[in-house]
Amino acid sequence: MYDLDGQKYLDLHGNGVHNIGFNNPDVVAAVKKQLDESLAFTPRRYTNIPAVELAQKLCEQSPSGLDRVLYCPGGSEAIEMALLLAKHITGKWKTISFYDCYHGTTWQAAAVGGDPHFTLGQGPMVPGAFHVEFPNYYRNPWGLDHRTEREHIDELYLRQIELILKHHPDMAAIIGTPIASAPHVPSAYFWQRVADLCVEYDALLIFDEIVCGLGRTGTLFACEHYLTPDVVVMGKSLGGGVVPFAGILTHDKYNCLQDRSIGHFTHEKSPLSSAAALAVLNYMQRKQVVNRVKELGEYFRGSLLELQQQFPIIGHIDGKGFLIGIDLVNDAVTKEPAMEAAQQILSYCLDRGLSFKLYEGNMITMRPALIIGKEEIDFIVATLRGAFEAVGQ
Repeated sequence: MYDLDGQKYLDLHGNGVHNIGFNNPDVVAAVKKQLDESLAFTPRRYTNIPAVELAQKLCEQSPSGLDRVLYCPGGSEAIEMALLLAKHITGKWKTISFYDCYHGTTWQAAAVGGDPHFTLGQGPMVPGAFHVEFPNYYRNPWGLDHRTEREHIDELYLRQIELILKHHPDMAAIIGTPIASAPHVPSAYFWQRVADLCVEYDALLIFDEIVCGLGRTGTLFACEHYLTPDVVVMGKSLGGGVVPFAGILTHDKYNCLQDRSIGHFTHEKSPLSSAAALAVLNYMQRKQVVNRVKELGEYFRGSLLELQQQFPIIGHIDGKGFLIGIDLVNDAVTKEPAMEAAQQILSYCLDRGLSFKLYEGNMITMRPALIIGKEEIDFIVATLRGAFEAVGQ
């Protein structure tokens, strides 16, 4: 990116959209070709070749069992579709989701999201939307050691979910991001127990992969680190950063709602967006993007862990692939968030062409394009090193 003064920036945020870069030539070419040679719009009651081909490709590349696709224009709408699907399938209406997880800005998506910025001042939201803590081992509310007591921490987080399920038999779904955008990485045990609870209480498990999916964590779908849920929600980078596009992947057994409408969007099967998404998947396959993220993600994380050994301000590093967070602290024991130092570090980095987002004021969140190489990673690490030295931490 460039600002108005011509300053060049390596963007580590990109709203989770720029997985294969900004204005990827393959995606732009696919959109132009669709505009020049075929339809840009298909009425809702019909489909089109790009939409069908995309559905086939998504099902081929997704975990076994995810073999039905439904499209929509954006991520918030996709969350709404997933929740409606769960409610119709189960005949129930309540949900469990996680605090501090963002799922969109439409009414129901904001209600299951745990960020008060999107609900304050709106009065009552969707009834029956329960929230629990998302697993954050480093900053767990019980003060347990994240290095030695992870299993105990898991059980305490799971207990919140189980208590709600026991007292609310009309629970339709549990929805969460398999790996949080902050990021926090739950254990495989945690998600397996959540899936088991969903089976026990006849609720659907919905994974929101709008940010963490499509290669971001070193697998095409983030759920591949864990298990196959009932529904996977896609968005953001699916349109290649050129057109908005989203959708859900689910199982054939849930393809039974022909008399209901859980989508019904005018542009739900957009041939233009489908052509862009096909170009995204083809590019990623041809360039072996997922394998690169897996390999370079380890290199990136290893380089950051070396910094942690030198700078006590780095309290904790979490994440997978190219979804990485650095928790900045004033004190390693109290874990007091280093808010002021974090702002100084951000300013230092911006002045040197590195852009990222601070989550909760003290966590550096990094979601670079999946096409960066070692040279860019070395630049990121060197710039952060300079920032830590500059703030005396």
